[in-house]
Amino acid sequence: MKIVLRSGADAASVLALGPQFSFLGRCFMYSNCVPDQERTNHTIYLLKTWLTQVIQKV
Repeated sequence: MKIVLRSGADAASVLALGPQFSFLGRCFMYSNCVPDQERTNHTIYLLKTWLTQVIQKV
């Protein structure tokens, strides 16, 4: 089964299923293609923030 993470809600769903690994969505991969570490860090920060917000609501 292929699972792609696009938001914090997706990440929370995947964590609940207990996978061995998962893929990240296009926005994350595109930010890694740009040779700017700040953009990549910002994208990681956004994904962590979304995941934290979803978990806090549960």
